Amino acid sequence: MQLRELFFLGLANRLPRLVFFDRHRYRLLWLAGVCFERRAKIWAPLEIRPIGAAGSISIGNQAFINSGVRLACCRPATIRIGRGVRIGPRVLFETVNHHLTADARGERAVNAEGILLEDRVWVGAAAVIFPGVTIGHDAVVAAGAVVTKDVPPSILVGGVPARFIRSLNKSPDQQVLDQRTMAEECVS
Repeated sequence: MQLRELFFLGLANRLPRLVFFDRHRYRLLWLAGVCFERRAKIWAPLEIRPIGAAGSISIGNQAFINSGVRLACCRPATIRIGRGVRIGPRVLFETVNHHLTADARGERAVNAEGILLEDRVWVGAAAVIFPGVTIGHDAVVAAGAVVTKDVPPSILVGGVPARFIRSLNKSPDQQVLDQRTMAEECVS
């Protein structure tokens, strides 16, 4: 299975960057083991780590993944990308985190947790999504953000670490109230 994944992932990443191949690259990734609901648009290169992890990744219908995206998915963790999700270039999905303290041999244990992007999420360029994170439907992650905690639906987050910026489906007056509430929560 790992040879099959290596072969088809390598082939998908070596196809010319032309519209036709971008629209059909997902078929080769499906042969590599990635689960697709239906169609997706993938720009190469796409990095999947470690070898053998393709089967732990699922991508929803009409998703778009820009070039240079890394999907690091160590078992038993999974990466689930919903329908209509848009992922910018050089976004990193990391499902493994090391413990802060080392054991008697000087090694650090690892903890693998899945990542879920619900439907219609937009992740900006060079964002990093950490283990155990769920990003709610219609949420937006700003470029360069480092997401370490769950993101509720229909909000914009950004920064390092990612924090609430504003709501995406409320009136301007309600957004000001939400920002004041969030600021009060951060101070207390």
